[in-house]
Amino acid sequence: MRELPLFESMADEKLSRIINHAMLKRVHRGSDAFQEGALLESYYVLLRGSVMGYQICQSGDIVAVALFHAVETLGESTLFNDHRAAISAKAITDLDLLAIDRAYFEGLAKDDSEILMGIIRNKHRRSRMLQRRLRDLLSSRSHQRVTNILISLFDHVGDEICITHHQLGELTANTRETVSFQLEQLQSLGIISLQRGRILVK
Repeated sequence: MRELPLFESMADEKLSRIINHAMLKRVHRGSDAFQEGALLESYYVLLRGSVMGYQICQSGDIVAVALFHAVETLGESTLFNDHRAAISAKAITDLDLLAIDRAYFEGLAKDDSEILMGIIRNKHRRSRMLQRRLRDLLSSRSHQRVTNILISLFDHVGDEICITHHQLGELTANTRETVSFQLEQLQSLGIISLQRGRILVK
């Protein structure tokens, strides 16, 4: 928790009160922690694992908009508005989420300028991350996008990455066939080993 800008300088007593109003939520790989449009009663801290944030277009296609790792927060968009999730959150790995009661957290923020400013800074940081991701998707070549996502996952989850070619395609705006071709090239170079539903980094 202290790794997050929102909590890094918070007094121990205040942080303990927040944790006491929270509960641990475990989400299995491949499941949604929450879905777009759902009414969220919690503000989440991702303690373990990786999450793909996505939206479903009118055509029915899935568009990946973000990749989250421990330790990050989920659900900022629900604070102080209609409390409905702006994106869906799919577990790429098994997750441990700290679910903080949203109403309690909002009440604290209204009475504490430090928490309120932390939420605003966190939203601003998330907005910059999304802008960078959109620039990367528009400017990077397909193989660069695949490699960048693999590096990010390797840095956060280690040398065994549990992800399908389809999920990688969603994260990198590539077709499954393009992802498979790029991964096979990396395997031929001895950089990775492909197994069903997972990638081993050598």
